[in-house]
Amino acid sequence: MAAGCTSATWLPTPPWNVTCEPPPEIPGGKVEGVKMSRYLPGESAQYQCWPGFVMAGASSIVCQNGTWTKLPKCKGKGGKCGPPPVIENGDLLSFPMQEYPEGSILEYKCPSLYVLEGSRNITCTDGQWTSPPVCLGRLKHVLCGQTLCDCSCCLFLSS
Repeated sequence: MAAGCTSATWLPTPPWNVTCEPPPEIPGGKVEGVKMSRYLPGESAQYQCWPGFVMAGASSIVCQNGTWTKLPKCKGKGGKCGPPPVIENGDLLSFPMQEYPEGSILEYKCPSLYVLEGSRNITCTDGQWTSPPVCLGRLKHVLCGQTLCDCSCCLFLSS
């Protein structure tokens, strides 16, 4: 047995090697200062709300184990909402505005070859948008021989 070896098991990756992606944008607010491309554990980012919006939750988030602590929310005064959330690989069916009255409903769409999961509509409720949908890059039904099948990743080879 080698000196200093106490067992034959591998130790987990040290926590100081698990970094975080840049902090995400939030509706009605933004990250203060310039975003870095990677954040080390323990490093923080600070949010501020746009004029006319009030922060709910802590304004500072911390990188822990490769993820951020809970994001704050910026609520519009009088139940108003800020610009709607941007979704990856998807678009709004209307031009986004800076402010929406309570009860506003917006609709998202995904391009062809993407599948929309969740509700295609979001609603402004109490100064916050409901959860937006996700556009997944997968084909729901692909012709596999003579039958339709459901696959999450398809590889087409030329013959």
